[in-house]
Amino acid sequence: DQPPPPPTSATAGAAPDLSLLALRDGPDAFVDEDFCGARALYLDPASPPPGQPPPETVRWLRPAEVCAEAGWPAPALFVDSSSSSDVVQGRLGDCWFLSALAVVALQPRLLARLFRRWDDPPASAGRCTLVFHHDGAWRPVTIDDRLPCDADGQLLYARSATPHEMWVPLVEKAFAKLHGGYEALVSGFADAAMRQLTGGAPQRRLVTPGDGEDASESLWAELRRWCGEGSPVGCAHSLAAARRLAAGGGR
Repeated sequence: DQPPPPPTSATAGAAPDLSLLALRDGPDAFVDEDFCGARALYLDPASPPPGQPPPETVRWLRPAEVCAEAGWPAPALFVDSSSSSDVVQGRLGDCWFLSALAVVALQPRLLARLFRRWDDPPASAGRCTLVFHHDGAWRPVTIDDRLPCDADGQLLYARSATPHEMWVPLVEKAFAKLHGGYEALVSGFADAAMRQLTGGAPQRRLVTPGDGEDASESLWAELRRWCGEGSPVGCAHSLAAARRLAAGGGR
C-alpha cells in the first residue's frame, strides 16, 4: 500500500511546509471515547505500573489548556521546522519509539507524511489523524488532542523541547492507541518503530567489542553511504555498553 500524500502541495523532493498543519480547538472539540481515561494509560487500570500515577489523578488537557496553565505561548503543532532535539522522553519507557521518532524528525517530508491534513476546521476541532505502517499496510489512527498530565498540568509522557510545540505528544498518543495503550509502548526495538513510522525495511547492524578494526571500518563506510543517500540512520547501545563506556572514561 502507498501512504497518503503529504499534507502539502509541495512538489516531490521539496520539504513540506509544516505550518500547513495547525491545531484547532473549540467548544465542540472532538472527544475520542475509544481512547481515553484509565484504559488508555494502563493495561490493567486497577494496577498501574510502579512509579506511575493512579489513573484518577491524571488530567486530560488539550494543548491550549496545557499552555495556558503553564503560561506558555499559544500551542502550535510545529514551531519552525522539526529537529531530533525536539523529542524529550517523559515518564514512559518508550525510548525505542522516541529514538526512531527523533531520527524521522530530521527528515520533514517523512514526518509530515504521518499527518493527514485538516481540511474542514469545524469538523476537525480537537481531532488528529495520523498514519503508521502496521501489519503490512498504512493504517490511519484518529485521536483527540487531549493529553495525559499530572496534577500540576505538566505532560506525563513525551514532549517537545519547545514547550508549546505539540507534535511529539500527539504522535506518541496516536502510536499508543495503535498498540492498545501507553503502557503497551514500554520496551521495544528502534528498528521496529522505524518501520512503522516510514514504511521502510530497516537494517540492523549489531556491533560488539570483539568485532575488530575491520568490522568497525566496514560499518563506518556503510554509515557514510547511508547518510550520503539520505537514509534515516540511528544508533543505540545496551545498558552494559553504557556501563563499560563510563568505566573506561567514555572510550
